[in-house]
Parts: sequence; structure tokens; C-alpha cells
Amino acid sequence: MPGQVLPSVTNVEIVDRVVRSRAEPYVQGQDAVLDASVRDPGSSRPTLIRPGTVIVRAVGTHKFVVAGNPVGAGSQPASVLASEAADGQWPGTTIGIAIDGGVTLGIQLGTSDDDNAAVIAALNAHPIFAAHCIADEDQGFVRIRTRFAGADRYIHVHSSLGSAFGQAGIDGVGRDGDYRVTEDWADIRDAAGNPVDTPVTTSLVGFYKTTNLVALTAEARAVLSRRGSQFE
Repeated sequence: MPGQVLPSVTNVEIVDRVVRSRAEPYVQGQDAVLDASVRDPGSSRPTLIRPGTVIVRAVGTHKFVVAGNPVGAGSQPASVLASEAADGQWPGTTIGIAIDGGVTLGIQLGTSDDDNAAVIAALNAHPIFAAHCIADEDQGFVRIRTRFAGADRYIHVHSSLGSAFGQAGIDGVGRDGDYRVTEDWADIRDAAGNPVDTPVTTSLVGFYKTTNLVALTAEARAVLSRRGSQFE
């Protein structure tokens, strides 16, 4: 197909880019709105965003930015928050942790582990726990998170002290970032040359030609792969 010319202050001829090398698998995504701040340094003009750009929804908005941008809402780890702040009832109790349906730990707290800081230190000092999880404080409670993020991450935490994490314990499941791949060119400029939020067609799953993808981070690739995407 011959090259296209996008309307703008300065016309730039663009040519087809092969984003998907095979027709299947393929799942079309809804059109995504690119934030007006998005730029493509490798394009003939930075405001001309190439097909094959990997994007992610930005934090707290419906708009998308290029994958790897710090404002992108990336994948989240599985996370569990204690039901109460650690106190004098916690010393000597055992915290049980099941990680990703495999590794199971039972960590006994010391006789002086009677506040959040002490419990957090005790958990993080356990070498197997530290290899898979991170303990810290959030909203005044002990928080336990998987070290890695994504929808395939799972954690279950319980305690011999029923009030610490509930009688039945608490489950936490990770979450994938909303990653997409752009399927068309997008011109992040209006007729006057001003940057504007711009819609673009996207795919959620595809057989992607890796060399023609832009900003394919390891996390984005993992999310796309979990959906059924393939790469060559």
C-alpha cells in the first residue's frame, strides 16, 4: 500500500509498518487515547507515534503513555495488609505465608517482636521470605507483598493469632498493567501544531514482529504473553 500523508502543519510521508507478522492470534483492543505528552524519538517527527508502540494506561486517568514511563500504571504485586497493628499479642506467634501456590513458610516471631517495625524486620530477615516477598508498613499496618508483579502472583497470609490476619487468613492477587500495542500511526498534534490527546487503534493480543515494536519492556512482554501473544 502506498505511503500516507497525515495532515499537520508540516506533512510527513509515512509508510506501512508490519506490527503483527501473522493474522492469529489476535484480539483487538478498544481505541486508546494517547496523552498529549507522548513522544516517539525514533520517528521522523517525535509527535508522530509509530504503529507497534507499546503503551500502558497512566495512573489515575483513562489516557495512555509509552510503556516504561514512570506515570504508567504498571503491573502490581500480590499484597496483603494485616488486620491490626502489631502489638503485645504478636510476640511468639507464627505467621504462615503461601506464595504463588508453591512456597509455604511458617515464621515464628521473637519475644520482642511487639510492633510493626520489629515484625517487618523479622520477616525480611528470613532468607526464603526475602527471596519471594517484601514486608513494609502501609496505613499503620504490616504489609506483605510478592517481590514480583503480575496477575500470576498470589499470596495467602495467616497467623496463629487470629486477629492479626483474620481467622481464615487473607488472600492477595497481583494485577497486570493495561498494556496495549498501537496498530496505526498517531499524530499528537492538531491542525495548528499543538500537542493534543489523540485516539489510536490498539491490539491486546497478537503475533508480534519484535523488531518493529517500540518500548517493549520485560513487564509489558510478560503481560502480553499471559494474554496469549507470541513474538518473533
